[in-house]
Amino acid sequence: MSPHLPPEIYDRILDFLHDDPKALAACSLTCRTWLPTTRYHRLRTTTIAWPYCSSFHQLLTASSGLGRFITTLEICNAHPSSTGWQGDRETFAFFEHLPVVKDLKLSRLVVREPLHISLSKCFCAIKRLTLCRCIYTADLQGLLGSLSLLEELCLDHVRYADSANSNTVPPGSLRTLRIFELVGDSKSLIEWSLSAQDSRLDTLEFRIREPEDAAQLDLILQLVGPSIKHLTVSISAWWDLDTILAGLSFAPCVSLRSFALHFMSLQMCVRGNKSLLWAITLLGQLSSSQLDKITLGIMVDNMIDLRALDSECAVRALSPARFMDLRALDWEEMDMIVMQPQLERLGMLEIEGEGDAQLLDVYVRERCPELHSRQILNFKRVQYVLFAE
Repeated sequence: MSPHLPPEIYDRILDFLHDDPKALAACSLTCRTWLPTTRYHRLRTTTIAWPYCSSFHQLLTASSGLGRFITTLEICNAHPSSTGWQGDRETFAFFEHLPVVKDLKLSRLVVREPLHISLSKCFCAIKRLTLCRCIYTADLQGLLGSLSLLEELCLDHVRYADSANSNTVPPGSLRTLRIFELVGDSKSLIEWSLSAQDSRLDTLEFRIREPEDAAQLDLILQLVGPSIKHLTVSISAWWDLDTILAGLSFAPCVSLRSFALHFMSLQMCVRGNKSLLWAITLLGQLSSSQLDKITLGIMVDNMIDLRALDSECAVRALSPARFMDLRALDWEEMDMIVMQPQLERLGMLEIEGEGDAQLLDVYVRERCPELHSRQILNFKRVQYVLFAE
């Protein structure tokens, strides 16, 4: 008699191989009882590029239950200028075989009417939508209005046409909003998206590059700032910060529990760096009595990294500021900010940087003994490089 292993053992083996497609493919050919688990791991996150659209359609048609394993779907082009995904509605008929998709991402697409109609019809039950480097020539507001269960929305380098239908009802379940670049009638779209009667935005991530971006963020905070609990702001403006940030205020955010501020600066980490000055100014606007964690990260010009010399375009290499250089921060002002009575519940002030933090720790202890004695400072080592033209 051949030995028989409990199904739980098989599942443990296949779970261990979850990120090895070739091993999972071999396992799926071993016995039928392994098929559900191998298909779950291989198909739950699926990316479809235009050249494979037809063959994928045939696969789903031949195996009627296969689409039920796909819960995260990315539809993409290899390049933003590609003309893929421009067929008629029949071209996208295979969307009907994907009934349980909850997380949808559109990447590098030009979305015209046929694709828009199919998306609105077949994916109306998704909870998370990401648009990355897309041009939405159809009705973006109409798409969002069809997603009544939408909880998370991410717009990253998105251009879109103005909506002709002002009667579309916005999704009322939106809890997380991420905007990294939005070009179009942004004021109307933002106001509409957050106008649902039961709108309770919980998490907001936003990147500022232009004065228009700062105006967008300020509009969002004026509309739903009191409900936001987790706020992340990244500022990568290469020109006058005084002009861009002058009208920005975090005062409406009275319920914040965590706040992260990231600056990308073309300057070195010295006292004259505008990013250091504005970091303190913006942190000084925080007043939520529920605030538990503040994170501050500053990317600066890395004068040690000489790779920019090899570039014809003189690309600048930005990296996290070294801890020893972060002594240039106005720590006395930081001390006054975090010692305010309304921030008495603050449990962590996390400073991101590179290198040894010992000198900075000693510096803060000598200059701001009361702040240091609260034991809320956490120096987090991070290592990554951002290239900026």
